[in-house]
Amino acid sequence: MGQSESKHRVLYLPAQSGKTSKMEDLIRDGKIKHGIEGECNFIISDNNLLLVEQTKARITKDLATKNIETCDEAVIVDGIFNWTSQKECNISYKELALEIIDGNVEMVIMCSHPKRFTYLRQLIDRLCESRRFEKKINIWIDEADKSIKQWSKHEEILEHYLITHITLISATIGSIIKKYKSITVIPYESTHPSCYRGLNKSKHHEIKYTGDPLSYIEYIIDTYPNLSKPGKRAFMPANVDKESHDEIESFLIERGFVVMVLNGDRKEINIPGECVIPISTKDSDDDLELSEKLATIYKEKNLDRFPFAVTGRLCLGRGVTFQSNPSKTHDGFVFDYSIMSNIISAAEAYQTAARGFGNATRNKKLRFYASDSMYQKIFREEARALHTAKMAYDLGLVHVDKYDLKMAETRTSSSVYMEEFSSKQELKDRWEEILDETGKTKPLVFHALQRDNKTKQFKCALGSLSVVQTAQNIRERRYDTGAHEWGSGITSADSGDIVSRIYVGYENDEEVWFLRWTIKV
Repeated sequence: MGQSESKHRVLYLPAQSGKTSKMEDLIRDGKIKHGIEGECNFIISDNNLLLVEQTKARITKDLATKNIETCDEAVIVDGIFNWTSQKECNISYKELALEIIDGNVEMVIMCSHPKRFTYLRQLIDRLCESRRFEKKINIWIDEADKSIKQWSKHEEILEHYLITHITLISATIGSIIKKYKSITVIPYESTHPSCYRGLNKSKHHEIKYTGDPLSYIEYIIDTYPNLSKPGKRAFMPANVDKESHDEIESFLIERGFVVMVLNGDRKEINIPGECVIPISTKDSDDDLELSEKLATIYKEKNLDRFPFAVTGRLCLGRGVTFQSNPSKTHDGFVFDYSIMSNIISAAEAYQTAARGFGNATRNKKLRFYASDSMYQKIFREEARALHTAKMAYDLGLVHVDKYDLKMAETRTSSSVYMEEFSSKQELKDRWEEILDETGKTKPLVFHALQRDNKTKQFKCALGSLSVVQTAQNIRERRYDTGAHEWGSGITSADSGDIVSRIYVGYENDEEVWFLRWTIKV
């Protein structure tokens, strides 16, 4: 593994579960390790001004301000700079390098526009050439699966000795695995707080109608009249084109909805017969996130007089948070239902649908209106995000590959155990102990083991063809890419069943037996 690859790691957790908070924890830990003034962090958000501003608001609140409740001191003591195309922020890399070297800026937040990646490379080259700059550098790329192709064009900067880590952050990492084949996933014992509500906690209403987003929304609104009642709050993504946003807005206005539209041209709330409220994306004195602005406007304008809907596509598909818990200034905001027409990409479907998921307290389940194929597509992506980092923790995985992602889709166990024995009888004795300890009754299956025609040694498969394995191969498989192939046993098992698989490897021509087992929950 090259120098640059060894610096890569992935923060892979469910959408809207608190990945930004986990990033902040890692930044705080790094500041403590290297000293408050010993690190410089570069955060790259998706190519979306809303996300850049949202990220700055959170970082400023959580890391650059003393927490009165916990008494945590601020770990960002110098400036946070939003490096965007907006006039007041669009300075050259040389000017920004000088600000950083002089100690006026210690964190830079930027978007993932291709030109911005080039500027970042030039900026880091400039810093590393300076005799006055000795801080460690960390790069954090949010929604990294979307920008991985652009980022990979500039990976040579990771050869700089001052760069400690590049952390790729996302709730969907398929394209990252495709690029690197396998990569380190930061392990977590728990991948989300207990209050988190995702697709698996929602109520699915299967829709068999097919059509474009407008006709799909029209069909569902006409079929379920209760969705248009005052006080109902809906998430209704459109197509990418802005004409689709306009058409859906017009239809909903006719039906009496208040509509929030988010796209490159408009970010506003249209209250029919009253006013249009612009949603600012520029730095403001209050530094409120979009979710706080939305909840505040919803309360101040008494928008529960109407049904309410959010539409758009690119500006609301990734990272942006709409939902919030109650505060001193508002009553919180959660969606009552989502209407999801077909999106081809599984990653984009999950990322978009997840605007209705999160840690905000809700009294009723989110109602999810979508076809069965759309629901299953999103469910698989969510399962990967829910279980992969937990698998890395449970199994001690050094790297994760595409097979581990596949295993995560069907992973329904809290713990997986791999045990090693010097003989078949020793394994059988241990199995009897396991059955006694767990109160289960199930025989071991040995007939799947086959012998090599020439050597007469046992063969087994570690995610590929069945061949004679060394014991070390089996040991490393568990701790490297994961012993992920359970076979049909895991899918056919019922909840509470014990599931097992047997492997045989060889060490100095002696048989070494392995038992992998779990309880499906």
